Amino acid sequence: MRVSRFLALGLGGSAVINILMGLNTVFAVACALWMFNGYFQGVGAATSVRSLTQWFSGTERGRAYGVWSAAHSLGEGTTLIATAALVWFGSRDGSVGRWHDGAFAWIGRRVEVRETRDKIEIELDARHIVTHERAVTPLQQRITLAAHRPPRGAGIKRSDPHPEEKAIVEAAPETALYVAALKQKGRKAVVLALRQLLRLLREYPREPFLSAVREAARYGLYDLDRLERMILRRVARDYFLLLDPDTDSHD
Repeated sequence: MRVSRFLALGLGGSAVINILMGLNTVFAVACALWMFNGYFQGVGAATSVRSLTQWFSGTERGRAYGVWSAAHSLGEGTTLIATAALVWFGSRDGSVGRWHDGAFAWIGRRVEVRETRDKIEIELDARHIVTHERAVTPLQQRITLAAHRPPRGAGIKRSDPHPEEKAIVEAAPETALYVAALKQKGRKAVVLALRQLLRLLREYPREPFLSAVREAARYGLYDLDRLERMILRRVARDYFLLLDPDTDSHD
């Protein structure tokens, strides 16, 4: 077996074991993972020394081996110092401390949930207890507390178009500019406005619809109820029997 493949196998196995150790909460399993992690790391030591003897000559081998041996201690020391500094300065200004004690501390952990008549308590340990007021909602309904919602305008913005917008532009590319302006200047919620515009496109003939949209865009009209009345005026004589006011309705 080639040394490079053997070294890669050891590094990959150690990485997988480290991930499993972070997800585990059982002591016996942690001991077993620790043992396997030592085995895979031991694979790296022998293959690294073998690689050094192949890459460097006899006069360079001592210097290279010294750097390789010191790298482990330097990496561990740097990690300890950086972690201590992060916790220390974070606990003083509260920024990193809140991050460490926040949502990330709850991932993959077992919690205890206690329900009372008016509140719900979620406990991770004695230092991590979250209390929420109990909300009466139908079954299988998910709610987000106001304190957990991002400020207005600070949420995650959609990079992809709405399905309704995509359907409108694909069916009538001429309305792309009007749709973009409707999203910015319309008074209704964007999703509701796009759904109403898509309904108008599907229910009415294409030419009267496009004619009304062009006229609305020319005058900056984004009231879709008025746009529908404009479409109806254009299709009135084609789809409805209108009586002449000069004739008798009983004729």
